[in-house]
Amino acid sequence: MPEHATPNPYLAPETIVKRSEESAGSLPMAWAKSAAEHTGKFIWAMPLLNYLYVCFFWLLTSLLLGEWARPGVHDPKDVLGGVPNLVHIVLMVLSLGILPVVLVCGFVKNRLRGLLDYLIGFLSCLVVSVGLFRIDLWQITSWISD
Repeated sequence: MPEHATPNPYLAPETIVKRSEESAGSLPMAWAKSAAEHTGKFIWAMPLLNYLYVCFFWLLTSLLLGEWARPGVHDPKDVLGGVPNLVHIVLMVLSLGILPVVLVCGFVKNRLRGLLDYLIGFLSCLVVSVGLFRIDLWQITSWISD
């Protein structure tokens, strides 16, 4: 090596850092935090996704009928064999029963702060969703509950 060149400290064997046993044990926890962060954002928005699905289902039914679907006239259970209505029922139950999963995802992400963030996110989505169902724009929710 020339005299004016400085040695590369990253190539020296004594500078190589080996992973300790402590950090090896935290790998599953890091994976769980990452998974909880990505799925948690989807999960706490489930009530709004349910409302968006109902709007999409109403538009699809109106498109198939050639006129706007109306409550009392067009039964949502008769559209495509009742499968979209069954999906709505599953989404409705999930949007109301998903709270324990939201709490676990928030707790795994960042203990108390993550728990509060996820709880506030879920409750705000739930309040907006219930408000939209109660407003009943274009009688969409009256039609789906018929």
